[in-house]
Amino acid sequence: MEFSVGIDVGAYTHHVAIVNPDGHLNEAFEMPHQQTGFDHFFSRLDFYQKQLSATAVIGMEGLGGYARPLDRQIQKVGFILLNLNNLKVSRFRQLFGADAKSDHRDALMIAQMVRLRTSLAGNGERVLYAAPPVDPLHQRIKRLARRQQRLIEEKVRLLMRMKADLLAVSPILLDLTQKIDTLWFLRLLVAYPDLSRLVRARAQTLLKIPGIGKSFLSRVQAWQTQAVLSDEADVVGPMLASDGARVLELLEQIKAYGDQLDVSCSKSLMAQRLESLPGFGPKCTARLTGEIGTIGRFDSESALAVYLGVACLDHQSGTSLKRGKPARHVNKIAQAAMLTATDRHRHFCPQSQTYYKKKRTEGKNHNQAVRALARHLTRVIYRMLTQNRNYEMKILIAKP
Repeated sequence: MEFSVGIDVGAYTHHVAIVNPDGHLNEAFEMPHQQTGFDHFFSRLDFYQKQLSATAVIGMEGLGGYARPLDRQIQKVGFILLNLNNLKVSRFRQLFGADAKSDHRDALMIAQMVRLRTSLAGNGERVLYAAPPVDPLHQRIKRLARRQQRLIEEKVRLLMRMKADLLAVSPILLDLTQKIDTLWFLRLLVAYPDLSRLVRARAQTLLKIPGIGKSFLSRVQAWQTQAVLSDEADVVGPMLASDGARVLELLEQIKAYGDQLDVSCSKSLMAQRLESLPGFGPKCTARLTGEIGTIGRFDSESALAVYLGVACLDHQSGTSLKRGKPARHVNKIAQAAMLTATDRHRHFCPQSQTYYKKKRTEGKNHNQAVRALARHLTRVIYRMLTQNRNYEMKILIAKP
């Protein structure tokens, strides 16, 4: 016999609802996000297990994030932990609860969903998914990869802002380099927050900047002869220097996290399997390894495809049938990594490129064709990870 526990996760406080096997609320309380709150939570579970002679089954609104480290402690103790997303809780509350929303009500709805999970699941479909323990190495890879991704996104925002500022102050200054994140160009901007001084800078001074040699020096000198600065150069110059210094710092941090990921991925069997796929580089491999965590989370390759955001779902009502609609709630990080890696993969695998071209001739655009190929690759990846096999590319020999 089981009794159900629902936890609505919050940043500083979690709301807990404990429901007995008959569906009646036994207790509801707030759990502070600290060890004393976790200890009180486990003591209440032990009390009800003895009183009801039943096993606790716990449902949580999302794992990771604010749920850490409670979710890990629940798994370590040995309780059954189920995961569900916010959309399911919202729809269940609207159907069986009320329009009003509160953290206490959400916890109660989660507990009721846990209790009714067998009845709600029809035709083999599951409402809640068990959260199996994840290899600590993969947890580390996930944290490192997500941190690196946030730094990359920050770098992109800064570079876009710097590009806009440069176009406003001196458009031809951008012509000195093809890429604004070139190291010598960033160091040049950092060294001269006063752009008027850069116009008058001597060759000996410029050569002292790391990365500037005779070739780049000639470009700067050519710009100096025709440089025209706008009136706001005195304001924008220090901004460019500040942003440039931050980008240089970000580049170092991104590389450092990349080095750590390389070491961690070299110890991961899943990462090695994924990297055996042609075109799957270190960054995408690390992100997929961290986000998937363990292949045991997925009952089938279709479940993995939905999680990766490459499955197209059918929506049928009466005589209306809409095919190929992507799932709404997917792992965005894993989806981006999967699609990026798939697009590169087709350039290294003739069979995949042929499949991609076939989809294009059927009228699909680039993104749709890549997603269709990614859906096919998901089947391959699922078998690779469940059967512990590396990717093998067959070489087709034309018949004479």
